[in-house]
Amino acid sequence: METETLDGVMIAAEARRWVGTPFAHQGRLIGVGVDCVGLVVGVGRACGLVDRDRTDYPRTPTENSLRDEFDVSLDRVRYADMRTGDVLLFRLEMWPQHCGIVSGLAPVTMIHSYLTAGVCVEHSVDEIWRSRIVQVYRYRKPTL
Repeated sequence: METETLDGVMIAAEARRWVGTPFAHQGRLIGVGVDCVGLVVGVGRACGLVDRDRTDYPRTPTENSLRDEFDVSLDRVRYADMRTGDVLLFRLEMWPQHCGIVSGLAPVTMIHSYLTAGVCVEHSVDEIWRSRIVQVYRYRKPTL
């Protein structure tokens, strides 16, 4: 895995500001309510890396809808090239339906808003979480 970059450290620091924010489907407000996609969007916006957002998705994305949306706005990277600040896409059931932000590499940790926890949390990516990773994405640098 690659080392941390300044951008990645900035992204992880911004994501940590959201820890403790209650889970809210389609939420986008730090301290008020956020879901996993809202965290990726909110952190990306705060870091000047995201200008696209959709809130017309169901609580449980179907087929590859979440993957397709990420493919439009983020860049795919290999797991071996993962860096702090990258976005992880997970399959919890049949389809990719959850995401989080890599907050550290040794060990790999992530920040995500998780319905089961009821809030935005940070924890290690253990073997169970690792086995659910479908794709790693990286925020795109804005183009001028």
